[in-house]
Amino acid sequence: NYVSNKERRTSCVTLAVALGCLTVLGVILAVAVLERPPAPKDHETLPGEAEGSTVTDQCSVALVESIPLHVQYKDNETFGIPLDQVWKHLLSVATSRVEVASFYWTLTGEDINVNSSSDIPGRDIFKELQELPSRNVSVRVVTSVPTVKTNSTDLKILKQKGVQVRKVNFGRLTEGVLHSKFWIVDRKHVFIGSANMDWRALTQVKELGVVVYNCSSLASD
Repeated sequence: NYVSNKERRTSCVTLAVALGCLTVLGVILAVAVLERPPAPKDHETLPGEAEGSTVTDQCSVALVESIPLHVQYKDNETFGIPLDQVWKHLLSVATSRVEVASFYWTLTGEDINVNSSSDIPGRDIFKELQELPSRNVSVRVVTSVPTVKTNSTDLKILKQKGVQVRKVNFGRLTEGVLHSKFWIVDRKHVFIGSANMDWRALTQVKELGVVVYNCSSLASD
């Protein structure tokens, strides 16, 4: 087919313009890549971090869970550390402070009009919490308003024993509730999980969490 010289010249000009644009774009991209700032490190030194404050934590993490009573598993099943054992251990090793966040508190059966020996682990935890101030261990707990309606007097009793109790109105602040559940002990041991401060979380409900020991960097966060 015949193609006029005019059409050929037009095609050449179009091609030249396209190549020129691609060249300019390539130069811009190259400059952008070469001048790109280095990627941030995993941990940047923050203002105020003194020289020599290198983290030397030997953090250890373990899976924690509670298995409801009468639930049967095969003999070769693997389980986490029982939740009540972890809570008792954290309270026993506390030397300066225990801080607990929970949506609600009900550590004894009568709180919900139940008479059951399965609340014994909860009662034991409750007793140990009451004894901490007498060991010169500061205890601070925070719970949510609104919260679950029960007959629980746990927080009232703890306050009488010297525990600092703070009820935060999350309904007004966020139109929600405090759904976090965690413990911080001596600002170096941490428990985070699904369990509220409820005796049923220890014996009646499947709960899951982790305990982190000797990890002040995490506890401080």
